[in-house]
Amino acid sequence: MSNIAAFNRPSAQLFDRQIHLHHESLDEIIALIDEPIDFVLNGCDQHVPFCEQLASILTPALANNPQTSAIRGNKFQQQEAMKKHHLPYIKQLLISREKPAYDQLQELTFPVFAKPLNGGGSIGIFKALTVADLTHKLAQSPAMVNFEPIDYYLVQEYVTGSEIIIDACSYQGNHSFSHVFTYKKHLINGVPVYRTIETVEDVVLTQAAIDFARKVLMACAYDNGFSHIELFYTDNGEFRLIELNPRISGASGLPNMMAEAVGFKSQDTLLTQYLRSGVCDDSDFGQRNGFAKALLLYTHEAMDFSVYPSYQSHILISDTSLASHKDPDLTDLRKIVFLYHSSKEVIEQDTVAILNKDLF
Repeated sequence: MSNIAAFNRPSAQLFDRQIHLHHESLDEIIALIDEPIDFVLNGCDQHVPFCEQLASILTPALANNPQTSAIRGNKFQQQEAMKKHHLPYIKQLLISREKPAYDQLQELTFPVFAKPLNGGGSIGIFKALTVADLTHKLAQSPAMVNFEPIDYYLVQEYVTGSEIIIDACSYQGNHSFSHVFTYKKHLINGVPVYRTIETVEDVVLTQAAIDFARKVLMACAYDNGFSHIELFYTDNGEFRLIELNPRISGASGLPNMMAEAVGFKSQDTLLTQYLRSGVCDDSDFGQRNGFAKALLLYTHEAMDFSVYPSYQSHILISDTSLASHKDPDLTDLRKIVFLYHSSKEVIEQDTVAILNKDLF
């Protein structure tokens, strides 16, 4: 466990028992399993093909087709799948990080948004205004992400709008929805930095996002497992897929904690209901109890959160200081603070007060 980065390390509170196997062979892992398996869950975007092969052996009735794993594990292929199914998609180009094809770059309409094909946590992402700006930033981009080399960048048309995230649990092609929320970001040195996670209050927008998410899951042939679906909601009221993450929601479990706090069902609750009864229903998004929010902090300094009425708990990820020369991404988080209160005004007041004590 000590070899796993704190942000990615599985919580000891998850499940009744955890067995950590450091094997890369399917046969070796299967040989070590000494009990029936109910469901195979993917925990990391980079390991989708491996996980789905394992599921096809251990739980074939609750497994995605391993032959289509590339769609779910590859952000470029996800947009191509949307296009293939005549659904709204983001125009894109796949380029080599070290040897970009400059004739291809000339075909782009700027500004563009670029991110590592195998990326996560906002590592290495940037906006480019011109071909020269793009080539310069590619040359300055990180060489590694999640302990893997970055070989290709996904360069996409720049889409403006708010980010809407949908968390779901799927079984045998049935999709149950847990929580719809949004990230709020601030631009730091031109890089979007996560600041808050907030439940979407508009029930009509919530249902529209869920309807689009169903189309995403269909296009990407995702029938079984947890999903964390990120969308753009544009200024003209349309949705665009950012990416499908075939795993449970991240941020150390805060979105699922927020869902439960306001009376919705967490993703693990949906899965438990299915395993016990064979069916599970969506959260009742029309029945909401209070307000919840997560604050993402980058300061290592100790803070007394108990003075804030909406404070519930916080997760300390690291107590080391952030390098001053580095543009922050999610791997630089130092604390995640969970707020809940029956009064929205109280939560907003606490949010402002706490964020004012952060680095940015």
